[in-house]
Amino acid sequence: MSPLIPSEKKSKFNLNKIKNSLRSLPAWLVVGPFCLSALLAILWALTVSLRTNQDFFTRGAFAIQIPPYIKNYFLAWTQMRVGRYFLNSVFYSVVGTLGAILLAAMISYVLSRVEFKMAKPIYVFFLFLMMWPGWVSLLPSYMWMRALGLIDTYLVLFLGYWLGSLPFNCFLLFSFFETLPKELEEAALIDGANAWQIFWKVMFPLARPGVITIGIFSFINIWNDFFSPLIYLRNPDKYPLALGIQLLSVSSTYAADHPRLFAGMLIFLVPILVIYFLMRDRITEGLTVGAIKG
Repeated sequence: MSPLIPSEKKSKFNLNKIKNSLRSLPAWLVVGPFCLSALLAILWALTVSLRTNQDFFTRGAFAIQIPPYIKNYFLAWTQMRVGRYFLNSVFYSVVGTLGAILLAAMISYVLSRVEFKMAKPIYVFFLFLMMWPGWVSLLPSYMWMRALGLIDTYLVLFLGYWLGSLPFNCFLLFSFFETLPKELEEAALIDGANAWQIFWKVMFPLARPGVITIGIFSFINIWNDFFSPLIYLRNPDKYPLALGIQLLSVSSTYAADHPRLFAGMLIFLVPILVIYFLMRDRITEGLTVGAIKG
């Protein structure tokens, strides 16, 4: 069989490219309008946030102010307490994410590496909890927290973040730890390492793709969480940005300072967008490697 000449190779490559594009066309037709609408909404919010309140009401909602009024972001951060809400969200997201990673990693390691009778039932129970609707246990959870005196405390949120994400995080990390060679543990044990050192210095770093993936998911979920603070918190000084923005939107119904409100909304979006564009490859890598190992 004679080799293809360069022109034939190029035409065959273009034909395959066209076929792949046609296969993905239905997906683009479904997802494309949603992506476009989200992008247009963000761009419109950006234009509104760069206008004065007077210009917004005199020239309409879709006009563009030149020069832009950047001061709205500073005023939203200081006068509308967006800065306080933002720092609260950072605190909740960082502590909640670190606790969720550490707890899930330790439990997954034990379930996958330590042989005991309840390991399989516990793993199956976690799979069942992944299908359990969270709102079903809302009332019992609230009654327990109130009985323990944890309402309007930081701990009530952290307990929800650490335990609520546990089934999915353990499900993802289980496959990473399960396939690691036992020889690594045996070699570390011969070198004098104890159980904690084997986990923390040997096995935990090897599960880094999965750890990064659950860390990203946990951070985004906690950052976007609106319902838990609404149920458990009473003091506005403890509100995260997601709940604070809703509070500002209600108050802006009467104050009517929409440009500053849109500036606060965009401040809320910035960390999520930054994490996505910096870590999107890590998310895909972690899920793919976990699926292959499982």
